[in-house]
Amino acid sequence: FYMLSLTASVVLIGQTTSAEDKTTAAGELFARENLVSWGIVPFDAKQRGPEQRAEMLKRLGFTKFAYDWRAEHLPHFDAEIKALKREGIELAACWFPAALDADARHLLDVLKRNDAKTQLWITMGDPSPAADEQAVKIEAAIGILRPIAEAAGAQGCSIGLYNHGGWFGEPENLVAIVEALKRPNVQLRTGIHAEPIAFEGRRAVGVMVRRWARLQTLRAG
Repeated sequence: FYMLSLTASVVLIGQTTSAEDKTTAAGELFARENLVSWGIVPFDAKQRGPEQRAEMLKRLGFTKFAYDWRAEHLPHFDAEIKALKREGIELAACWFPAALDADARHLLDVLKRNDAKTQLWITMGDPSPAADEQAVKIEAAIGILRPIAEAAGAQGCSIGLYNHGGWFGEPENLVAIVEALKRPNVQLRTGIHAEPIAFEGRRAVGVMVRRWARLQTLRAG
């Protein structure tokens, strides 16, 4: 069983698109080179090690890998990166704590030691459960994320805010955080499958695209 994540850029084009163009675009979007293997470390029934995992990914034709982990996997992160490099597989992302704790420091140290630049995927719950005001929650989230973004940026890594339910799973909240944080290395990563109730399918995509376009306009100005 494999969980796959898709990394893609949203391009706003004209409103008229032929059916043939849509079919071609969909085929290109879901091409094997765009697929990122995700969630195969902690959910592997065979409990493969780094070398076996990298060999498996290459054999299956994947060129990108997002590193999900549990505490028992962290001591092998160094070997994981080395195995990926040997097989020519890009470390596209790495699951990351919502705090600069010991695990986070270890991940950053290993990435730096291996000159690996990737995107750190972060999720969290409600950053200020006792507060009712949205502004307070946004500021609390920024207080958590800013030091992580600064540490990541210092070694060429970016941050991907990953929706995974609750307050942090709402697209409006994620975009508001990015807008307020004002850091070029903080982006969004949307898993529509992760929270169907919060995202309601197309609503989330529409909100993300419209507000992200607004954010780009603000930055350009």
